[in-house]
Amino acid sequence: MTSDSAETTDVPRSDARPSLRDRPLRFDPDLDEGLAPPDAEANPAGEGAEGRVLMLAKVGLDEALAEKVLTKAGIELLVRRGGDEIAEELAAGAGALIVSAEALNPTSLRQLLDALADQPPWSDLPILALPQEESGSSRWTSGAMERLGNVIFLERPVRNSTLLSAVRSALRDRKRQYRFRAMLSRLEKVERKRAEFLVELGHEVRNPLNVVRNAASILRELGEGGPSEDRERALELIERQTAQLSRMVDDLLDVSRFNLGQVALERRTVDLGQLVRKTLERFSLTAKAEGEELSLDLEADEVPVQADPESLEQVIFHLVRAAIRDAPAGGKVHLDVAADGPRAVLTVRTAAGEATPALDQALPIVRNLLELYGGRVEGRRDGEEAIVVAGLPRRAVERGGRRHREAAGAAARDAGPLSVLVVEDSTDGREGLCQLLELKSYRVRMAADGGEALEAVREERPDVALVDIGLPDMDGYEVARRLREEEDGSEPLPLIALTGYGQPDDRRRALEAGFDLHLVKPVDPDQLFGLLADLAAKTGGASKKARKARTKG
Repeated sequence: MTSDSAETTDVPRSDARPSLRDRPLRFDPDLDEGLAPPDAEANPAGEGAEGRVLMLAKVGLDEALAEKVLTKAGIELLVRRGGDEIAEELAAGAGALIVSAEALNPTSLRQLLDALADQPPWSDLPILALPQEESGSSRWTSGAMERLGNVIFLERPVRNSTLLSAVRSALRDRKRQYRFRAMLSRLEKVERKRAEFLVELGHEVRNPLNVVRNAASILRELGEGGPSEDRERALELIERQTAQLSRMVDDLLDVSRFNLGQVALERRTVDLGQLVRKTLERFSLTAKAEGEELSLDLEADEVPVQADPESLEQVIFHLVRAAIRDAPAGGKVHLDVAADGPRAVLTVRTAAGEATPALDQALPIVRNLLELYGGRVEGRRDGEEAIVVAGLPRRAVERGGRRHREAAGAAARDAGPLSVLVVEDSTDGREGLCQLLELKSYRVRMAADGGEALEAVREERPDVALVDIGLPDMDGYEVARRLREEEDGSEPLPLIALTGYGQPDDRRRALEAGFDLHLVKPVDPDQLFGLLADLAAKTGGASKKARKARTKG
């Protein structure tokens, strides 16, 4: 190594490198911080052990000049005489390794190869090799150096500027590796959290499934002549637990949408107090079974807020469920809903022990949901009580919704039964929905795929079609497009997408394909009947074309 102006030639890296054996990590996999910013030039790999340069060299000019050049540039250099010493230092971390040919022998080569083979998959330590001048021994050392893997050869004499540039380049390469390691560490943590979430979700799903199965068995045992009170109680259990299962699916989708940044909101004015009251009704049996008491205070009859109703209901659901879980047996969970200036405030208080794992898990989801429309949430401890306060913007309540639905229902009753085409490939789903519609006096026909649906409409035009999206021969979007093309200026057929695909993009695609409405399974029967009642009120019941077709038949 010299400081003169001699030319240098970089030998390309060899493709040969030691295999990465499956051994315990000798590089710390949890160190994600401490890296220098991208524009740091003094030591691009960062500070600490992972930003230093190791050097295998004998006492001589190489060591002296390397130390002089790198120290002046603010780069830490640690020189060792043997391969075993280098291997020990590598276990603590390093940004690059300089190997002088004079210090390399069969023993040190084996020690270096063993140490490098211990690297985890993300690691490929940059090595700068200083070979000997051409001779028989130099050919051996050059071949040995190539076996080390990620090697750049710096032919002697090496200029100081060339050495410094090569070291900085190696440190930048190493910094990218450490960043990749940090990313892998974060991904592993995410996967662990996801696995824990799925285990918890599986546990939670089994509880309502067990209730539904028991309730179905009760109905079967009661038969037609069973007490009406027992039948009604079993039906209420099925409805309540089905809603619980639907909410769990929404929770799972929320996690995915938060991770992907795909959360869309449909804001409108809703009554916060009414949503809280509805949620408490859902949890009343759960709290009673666990010996806990639920209570609610409302400062006003209505506390209007501007929010997405579905996501706000999830906020309340998560908070109440977590509060019940963290409360000890016989504890109390109390909710307050109040108006505080321009904001509506929901306060949840629950008796809690030293730890509140359920609330700790729920708060990040709640915070993400509320922040999307200007809300916020805070949690604190007050003695043996855990308190969560959620606030969001207020707005005036829109009036007249119930009167409109009642009027629509009356109009539907006077207009006569609608003809409904149900397009669904699931046999149980198709037959169950048709039976439900027939019990409400709708005239129902069925189709198991898109082709059957098109034929059914051509044979006898219905008043409305409920179409699943995931059909076997063609999807529901294509069915809607073909039906619209065949209308040829005639009265449009009302089309309702009835599907398990509920993302914002799914709704957009449904509307673009020609659907009038997009409903996500499981659909609340009351919601579906309300929509059909609205349709009947607008069209005067069964359409003229459908009535005419039935009269001819």
